[in-house]
Amino acid sequence: MNGYINNKKDRILLTFLTAFAYFCSYMTRVNYKAVLTAVMESENLTKDAASVALTGLFITYGLGQLLSGWLGDKINPKYLMCAGLLLAAAMNCLMPLCDSVAMMTLVWCINGVGQAFMWPPIVKTLTNFLNPDDYLHASVKVSWGSAFATILLYLVCPLIIEVSGGWKPVFYICALIGALGAVFVFTAVTGLEKKYPGAGKECHVKAEIKENEAPKPAMPKKIYGYFGILLLCIIVQGALRDGVDAWMPSYIKDTFDLGSSISILTGVVLPIFTIISYQVATFVYEKFIKNEMTCGAFFFILSSLFSALLFASRSFSGNGGFNFMTCVSILLFALIVGCMHAINLLFTCFVPRRFRKYGNISWVSGLTNFATYVGSAASTYGFAVLTEDFGWNGTITFWVVLGLAGAAFCFWGFFPWKKFLRTEKQA
Repeated sequence: MNGYINNKKDRILLTFLTAFAYFCSYMTRVNYKAVLTAVMESENLTKDAASVALTGLFITYGLGQLLSGWLGDKINPKYLMCAGLLLAAAMNCLMPLCDSVAMMTLVWCINGVGQAFMWPPIVKTLTNFLNPDDYLHASVKVSWGSAFATILLYLVCPLIIEVSGGWKPVFYICALIGALGAVFVFTAVTGLEKKYPGAGKECHVKAEIKENEAPKPAMPKKIYGYFGILLLCIIVQGALRDGVDAWMPSYIKDTFDLGSSISILTGVVLPIFTIISYQVATFVYEKFIKNEMTCGAFFFILSSLFSALLFASRSFSGNGGFNFMTCVSILLFALIVGCMHAINLLFTCFVPRRFRKYGNISWVSGLTNFATYVGSAASTYGFAVLTEDFGWNGTITFWVVLGLAGAAFCFWGFFPWKKFLRTEKQA
């Protein structure tokens, strides 16, 4: 018995549980990015100094993905999710107590380790309980958890800052959410395991192979060559997704001379477009472009177009204040980031399921997520330095070039990936 859930209510429950786990993860991770402008203003930090902690998290999160992906194929993923949320909650409690950039960076780097034990175990949990078709649709909905958390943060953080007079209470509230989430998710997943005892048997260190069951085939060595190109695409995606996302409130503040709270509040538009982008990406992928590389190139080209329009819009930004061009700029930022989230869905949700037959879904998920945060770490600090040295015009021009580079990498990998998809169908 494979243990797949055959009850619609239980499938919905599992989707909600994993989405909620991802929601809690983002509440304890994105909160620093949401209050970044306020931290800079309150602590008198420059862009590059304030970004060090965020960059540190991306580095440890990315490296932790490799360990998380490996462990996710070995042990029950619910233990990893629970441990990750509890560690993240603890670091959120410590963040307001830090009195230097170095201490903030250390705490946030440890938080990154905890955060790493979320996505690969979530992917493994879904594949343990759901058949391939149900997994595809559930993984999209689970990704909504990150968007809803980001929306909530960008809506509530300005209010908390205004009421409390500072950014520190945000971390205490998020810590409580993370801790409660760990207990709830662990308890509920355990209940589903009891109801579907066949699920999760692949999670043991060395799953026993039944006499009538063939062992998992080893991945062909040529696949690793395909992966090299794929990872380049993912690195570019991560750089644009998190780099553009992190500095959007700062751009709005600098360009239109708005206060920190208002600038942070404008960030709520980005995750709304993220949810839309997931649906658009799924529709385009299922109806028109079945090759992840081709679909990725399409969204990279769109992002370059929107970046070019953002560059052109700077000539009409006016003399400051919230105006029509502020809305145009926010919309273009949302479209750029939305394109990157669409690509992220393709490469970190859809690609790992291609490796189900090799028994390496969690490992592949961890590797693709690792590549994403290599790009994120480089861009969060890199874009800050770029803006300090060349201004926003130079930074946005680089975004245009980066989008075109991502499309070029996707086109480069089209034929190798197409060959791999043929072998996958033949198996």
